[in-house]
Amino acid sequence: MYRKDIKTVIDYGRTWSRKGKKVYSNEVVIQGMGTVKELYRMESGDMAMEKLLLDRILHRVGLDSDMMEMMLSNEDVERYKKRIQIFQCYEAKEYEKMGQLLLEYQEETNQCSVLHQQFVQVMKAKWMSKTKQNWNDIVKILTQALQYTVRDWETSAPESLCLAWEELEIIVLLAICYRKKRMYRKALHYLQWVLQYSKTHKMEKELRPKFLALTYLELSKITHDWDALYYAKSGILLLYESACINYLIPLQNRYLYLLGEIERRKGLTKKQRRDGRRLQEERDVLLQLAKEVNVRIEEKEPIPIYKNAYLISETLRRYRNYMGLSQEEFCEGVCSQVAYSKIETGTVVPKRTFPKLMERVGLPSAYVITALHGVPKNYMDQKVEINRSLRQYQYKEAKRLMQQMEEVLRRKRLVENCPRNHQFILMTNAIIEKAVGKISSEEKRNQLILALQQTIPEYPNKDLSKRMLLWQEAMILNNIAATYIDCQNYEKATEVWKMVRNSYKCSKIYGFIDYEGYDLMQANYASCIGSSGSYSQSTKLCYENIRHCLKEGNIEFLERACYGIAWNREQEIKQKYRELKKETAYLEKLRQAEVIANMLKQKFSIEFLKRHRGMLDRIND
Repeated sequence: MYRKDIKTVIDYGRTWSRKGKKVYSNEVVIQGMGTVKELYRMESGDMAMEKLLLDRILHRVGLDSDMMEMMLSNEDVERYKKRIQIFQCYEAKEYEKMGQLLLEYQEETNQCSVLHQQFVQVMKAKWMSKTKQNWNDIVKILTQALQYTVRDWETSAPESLCLAWEELEIIVLLAICYRKKRMYRKALHYLQWVLQYSKTHKMEKELRPKFLALTYLELSKITHDWDALYYAKSGILLLYESACINYLIPLQNRYLYLLGEIERRKGLTKKQRRDGRRLQEERDVLLQLAKEVNVRIEEKEPIPIYKNAYLISETLRRYRNYMGLSQEEFCEGVCSQVAYSKIETGTVVPKRTFPKLMERVGLPSAYVITALHGVPKNYMDQKVEINRSLRQYQYKEAKRLMQQMEEVLRRKRLVENCPRNHQFILMTNAIIEKAVGKISSEEKRNQLILALQQTIPEYPNKDLSKRMLLWQEAMILNNIAATYIDCQNYEKATEVWKMVRNSYKCSKIYGFIDYEGYDLMQANYASCIGSSGSYSQSTKLCYENIRHCLKEGNIEFLERACYGIAWNREQEIKQKYRELKKETAYLEKLRQAEVIANMLKQKFSIEFLKRHRGMLDRIND
């Protein structure tokens, strides 16, 4: 069942992304990156695939890979780390070091997938454009980069092609070159082509900002007056909707500049002036926060960070040590100790033995673990929507979606036969029932423990910090910790969150890989530390969360960090003076939280902060 899930996802994308038109063939999906036979082997789960290639395939059919978990080889991870180092040098403007790393990477991957060579050429072009080298040379490099995977796109209609956001970005970069060369008509043609592609293809909303934000920014530089203003605002709203800050500051700057020019020549309405002041305040808050944590966001670009990925070798080693088994005991009945030793050190990637080894660890026997198992992709998307509704405190909507999903899963007998599906149902129902007042915090905790025991039957009798946790397991532990906070047992809540944090930090790839829900857990952990009375430590964690959000380019939980800092300072003042007094520092942090909540339209936070502000307004200065 598990091994068929990735084929289900790709087949769904081949149909879904066409907006009702004919299905993309497998030849079109894999074109320029491999053979159809290789794609079939990936879909059947017979071979470990490089995440770089899987992500590109999914992006081509309009799907985001972030909600999937994947087992990686050591070689894949090492290459990924080198790409991240190159990006870091690019962001830090260390171009000499970046050039050396690109040369090394090009030599190492010369016989590998063309995606590696495409990456080298694109990064080289970006570096050359930043140092203002010859634009004709940059055009040649970008054209060559695109031709690795896409040919004859200029003579094709956008709706006839199947491109990933990475390939669309190259077309936009070419448009920038032509604008720099004052070939405005050609630049405009390229940008409109990309815009037309985005209109004729469905894409998950997480993908659109990665290339469309830059497209809108460039269109605002080529067009004039109200058209330019429209494109700049479209880019800003796109980024606000996805809580993303890649290209946001340049778009805000462009919008404010255009507004000023129009006002100088034609005049503005009161609403337009008000919108301009609001947007300027939003930009200034982001820049102020970035300055406080020493992160540069003025030229922030999307970095293709791996999400929810784990080393095969490390997963096996950690689980074996967690269970206290020798290598010989662990691999008995699967392979020899000599063969297993090579797998655990990462020198060999398991193929025929992989399913049995994963079963021994208690994980799905697949290289790619999807959000749900045995169902079409639209139900996997529904799970994502349920989680999003829970984060936004929309419990009625979450319950409605959950009832639909549970009915389908039970009808297909995919609850009793799939522990991870059953686990999700138990977890979600426990959260909803507690939120609507049907059960107590203790009853919720017991249901969550039962959910966790579907895949970790030994909990709570063993310390899970030594074990690798899948993101659904980590989210259950996050909610278990929250039940302890409800009972004001901050020590126990902190113990659970520390266990989850330590599980992530024990990994060799911690700091390079991002995990779904980790920002939420960090926000909850900081809040718990503050509630226990450790205000300075909580404030420190909140600043760490701000820094992480801005570095990663996602600001969904930025408001919570700002409010946490303000709240901690309020408690310190109460402790010192035995009453709350107004102070500029925490009032400013509260203002920042309000601006961000309104910017991202976080309804629950807006109402909560409004009530908090009302309470402060009643305090005498």
